[in-house]
Amino acid sequence: MTRRTSMQLGGALALLGGWVLGCGEGADGIEQGTMGSVSRKASLLAPGTPELVRDVRTTAPTLTASFYFSGELDGALYFLGNDGSSGEELWKTDGTAAGTVLVKDVCPGANSATINSFTPINGVLVFSANDCTHGQELWKTDGTAAGTVLLRDIRPGLDSSTPSALVPFNGALYFVADDGSTGRELWKTDGTVAGTVRVADVPYGPGTASPDNLTVAGSYLFFTGQDGSGRELWRTDGTAAGTLRVRDIQAGATGSTPQYLRAMNGILYFSADAGLSSSGRELWRSDGTSAGTYLVRNIESGQYSSSPENLVVMNGLLYFSAYDSTGNRELWRSDGSESGTVRVADIVSGQNGSSPSALTVAGSVLYFTATGDTGGRELWKSDGTAAGTVRVKDIFPGSSSSSISYPTGVGNTVYFTATDGVSGKELWKSDGTEAGTVLVKDIYVGSGAGNPINTVYALGSLYFAATHDGSSRRLWKSDGTEAGTVAVSTGASGSAPESLTGMNGAVYFTADDGVNGRELWKSDGTSTGTVLVKDVQAGAPGSHPESVIRLGNTLYFAANDHSNGRELWMSDGTSAGTVLVRDIWSSFSGSFPGGLTAVGSFVYFSAGESQYGRELWRTDGTSSGTVRVKDIAYLTASSHPQELKSIGGLLYCAAETPSFGSELWRSDGTSSGTFQVKDIGAGASASAPREVTSLGGVLYFSAQDSVAGRELWKSDGTLAGTVLVADLRAGVASSSPETLIAVGSALFFIADDGVSGRELWKTDGTAAGTVQVADLWPGAGSASPKGLTVLNGVLYFTAEDGVSGRELWKTDGTAAGTVRVVDLHAGAASGVGAVSMLALEAEGLLLFTGSDGVSGTELWVTDGTESGTWRVGDVAPGASSSFPRSLVREGDTVFFTAEDGMSGRELWRLPLVTIASP
Repeated sequence: MTRRTSMQLGGALALLGGWVLGCGEGADGIEQGTMGSVSRKASLLAPGTPELVRDVRTTAPTLTASFYFSGELDGALYFLGNDGSSGEELWKTDGTAAGTVLVKDVCPGANSATINSFTPINGVLVFSANDCTHGQELWKTDGTAAGTVLLRDIRPGLDSSTPSALVPFNGALYFVADDGSTGRELWKTDGTVAGTVRVADVPYGPGTASPDNLTVAGSYLFFTGQDGSGRELWRTDGTAAGTLRVRDIQAGATGSTPQYLRAMNGILYFSADAGLSSSGRELWRSDGTSAGTYLVRNIESGQYSSSPENLVVMNGLLYFSAYDSTGNRELWRSDGSESGTVRVADIVSGQNGSSPSALTVAGSVLYFTATGDTGGRELWKSDGTAAGTVRVKDIFPGSSSSSISYPTGVGNTVYFTATDGVSGKELWKSDGTEAGTVLVKDIYVGSGAGNPINTVYALGSLYFAATHDGSSRRLWKSDGTEAGTVAVSTGASGSAPESLTGMNGAVYFTADDGVNGRELWKSDGTSTGTVLVKDVQAGAPGSHPESVIRLGNTLYFAANDHSNGRELWMSDGTSAGTVLVRDIWSSFSGSFPGGLTAVGSFVYFSAGESQYGRELWRTDGTSSGTVRVKDIAYLTASSHPQELKSIGGLLYCAAETPSFGSELWRSDGTSSGTFQVKDIGAGASASAPREVTSLGGVLYFSAQDSVAGRELWKSDGTLAGTVLVADLRAGVASSSPETLIAVGSALFFIADDGVSGRELWKTDGTAAGTVQVADLWPGAGSASPKGLTVLNGVLYFTAEDGVSGRELWKTDGTAAGTVRVVDLHAGAASGVGAVSMLALEAEGLLLFTGSDGVSGTELWVTDGTESGTWRVGDVAPGASSSFPRSLVREGDTVFFTAEDGMSGRELWRLPLVTIASP
């Protein structure tokens, strides 16, 4: 293939020679046709060279780090960081200094948001946080400031529901929370407000079930809970009826208090106490039924307890530490049967025992710490046999202990922190041999302790927090070598522009300059013309504008000026013209406007107040014209309007009522003209409409009922005209349509029919006309198309075919016309992982982000052909990535945000330069 790595004006005409730019004549004087050769008139516009508009934030905060998310989301690792001004807040990193940025200051100012329990679900990261307004509640993020939002205020007001124990199960995230009325109970969420519901209220008089130890095994989510019979083993299938106590192991109010829950081969294993009159605390197993829940072996015979601890699974066997009849705690294993539950080795004979702990698997080896005959606690390993259970190395020689902690298995290597008595507590690694058990790096040089903590493996490296000077704890990563163990970031985070919106030749955005906090800015594309519009909340905290939209010559957004809380604001682009529209909820917290959507001459949004809860509002830009449209959920109950869409001069949204759950509603802006279209979910069961899209005056959306699961629906706005389009995955199983987009006379979307995985589909609105476009990853593999973008009647997207990684594709709606545009990163590697796209309609070009494996992730352009695809500049030179995103066109300029490795994430521009035709 021919790939352009840069574009110079002198050679631009040659590069443009094969472009075809659409049909008809554009305003710029281009005669446009279909893909192929093209004749042009006087001139055309083409991408120039990216330019930094302005380095808005020049200060470089010192970042300290503490707690990490043990996994990845879209190529980033999330953690808690403190830059000295924002408190301990949500940060993310791609492993580079430039890519280590503050996601959002959830609790604005120097206070900390008390973030914990990071867990991914359905493409977002869900976590518990306190924004200093709603108490400790459930939040979610897509990695952007605008996409970091309160998921649901389960316990309204300043009180906290305190979500905890987040665990994925059957496509949802389960957790424990207290709504203030039923106590701490089991909840679940699919990442939406309507889909965040209590699973069951376990009856326990005035008490609370207080579920804990959530663990998935087989077809159930197991947990420990109490209902008056003491703390026992419970399980759920996700429904209230399917949430029940498995067995009352210790009858009476005491309970067996199950601990150390662990799944192996679809069975749950755990430690439970049957009581002094029975077997004491021993190893149990359960398949989710009462009959299938029984004692595996009474290791410490009689009423005494072996007290199994630290259960881990390796090679189909369960390993744990336990006492036996001699009174010593040693290493045991079990295959789930009584006869197959045996002691592995008697490391220290007699009643003392070696007390194995910190059991960790690396490859086919079990590593653990144990106290040997010399008295020191060191690193041991086992292959499951007595002969193969040996001390790896006496790291701190003699009777002293090396104080091993945070063991993490990566491949066949185990990493851990330890001290050898010379270098303090530092990062070590072991391959299971004495010679291969070595100090990785003395981070705090000398006898000082670097004290690495919270070690996780992600993004191809080991990440942890450590100190090099005994004071500030920073983010580090390691590839297992001394040279490759480095601090990730202590420098500039940039102003992190968000919510880019074009208006009257300028682009508006939110940014944090390090002095005024996050506020509204604007730019005409020049450094001097890039200015703060207004410091709404004076000082470093900032007003944190969100949900920025344009209506005519006015911007609307939500902001917090500290005096009125978070309320609705508007701006004409001047400081004087940036004003509070109305103080809807006169309280310190405010009404938290959200989902701002322009319909005709009004802006619709959801907002909360003490008397009527969170309902649908609209504004004409005046205080008197800012009114609640309707109290959908009566009085203080909240309808939580979401998925607001403007279609045919009407507003459509999903709204929730106690009687019908979350369903499709429509509004003409009046109370009488605001009504539920149809109760799809029947009764209180919510259909939770999503992805509301219009095609030919007909609404299409994803919804769920008790018969077909979540499938594609359509509506003409009437009860009778709201029907299921097609049940692509027959029965209650769901095809889960998403990313609905209209192209010509067809609606395209992504769905999984249970046979071909998640692939691209289209519909003409009939069941017969709802068909899969192409099975890009043949068989059950999922191509999982993303970034669907229309350019002159052609749909572009990224997808995986199981061979070439994730690359750029296009389709005309036929299988034969669905082709890969280019294998940007040749071979199995992905060229367009996390993609941003922008269609330049008049020019017939598509801007997108990608990497060829040489230059990192940068901005690329294509005319839809392989030869007409090349990189537009190299913002972060060499192999580094600038990760362009938030592409917005205003006039003849494309604005976007990027990181050049020096300034942090800032505002950039790509001029569309005029090129004369021959």
